[in-house]
Amino acid sequence: WKFQKEIETNERTVIGVNKFVSPATDLPQVLKIDPALEDRQRASLADFRKTRDNKRVKAALAELNTVARSDKNIVSSVLNAVESYATLGEISNLFREIWGEYNE
Repeated sequence: WKFQKEIETNERTVIGVNKFVSPATDLPQVLKIDPALEDRQRASLADFRKTRDNKRVKAALAELNTVARSDKNIVSSVLNAVESYATLGEISNLFREIWGEYNE
């Protein structure tokens, strides 16, 4: 109580609270995505997955799975998976399956 009272009566200086306070700034606009764009992206991704060589993708992800569970460097396996057209989501899900997900 005493500490707060000193701040409020300017007996105690707290930078940014009662001295050298920045002027209020406007908050940035929140980005709003058109739902139609989401639908187009989902359709595009589904089409992409149909047209790629899925056997090659599965093989690359299997190799990445094996390497990630060992003590070897995973960079070349990740690059191989990307070059095989594995999606970021597929690679990330593989890593989540192996190592889990960080929670504070």
